[in-house]
Amino acid sequence: MKGLLRKDVYVLFQASRAQLLIVLLFLVISMTMNNTLIAYMLALYAAMMPITVISLDERSRFDRFALALPWSRAQIVLSKYALSLAAACLAALSYLAGVLTLGSAVNGGISLQDALTTFCAMLTIGTLLPALMLPFVFRFGVDKGRMWIMLITIAFGVGAGLLSMDEGSAVSQLANRLTALPLWLLPLAGLTAFALSAFVSVQIYRRREL
Repeated sequence: MKGLLRKDVYVLFQASRAQLLIVLLFLVISMTMNNTLIAYMLALYAAMMPITVISLDERSRFDRFALALPWSRAQIVLSKYALSLAAACLAALSYLAGVLTLGSAVNGGISLQDALTTFCAMLTIGTLLPALMLPFVFRFGVDKGRMWIMLITIAFGVGAGLLSMDEGSAVSQLANRLTALPLWLLPLAGLTAFALSAFVSVQIYRRREL
């Protein structure tokens, strides 16, 4: 599986050099200006990295060629999850280290509590989003998988909007309870969903005809 990971990283760097430079710029901005919105955008970009690699594999038909190599379908799937987890951890750790060092030197930085809150949120986004997307991608392919994710996201957003029209709604109460939970519970929930998603994706990809 190390060979697959090396291939994925190489393909990602070759195909997305300009985007990676922009990500690096955004990372510096988020650290020096304490901009959590940009930090969350970095987490979203990290979550999309395995989708980008799978898309490039499908265009070049490497997904079919890989089946002729000494890799199992489970290894192919798990390599994408490993890439996703590594990207999420790298983005979150880079932000945390940078905001506590470079950010402190430039503008006094932010409190450790706020930095850890953003760090945990980035980890949650970086694990939960791929956990939701990748099973659909491995089942339907990148194009159809994105369409399903978009439909589910729209349905979820509309449903949440309808339920939260008043302050005493169930969604509002749930949001208040989530903010009161310990910080480490959200990344733990994301990692649990991530592991379950990996298991489901392996089972799906084993049955998929390419």
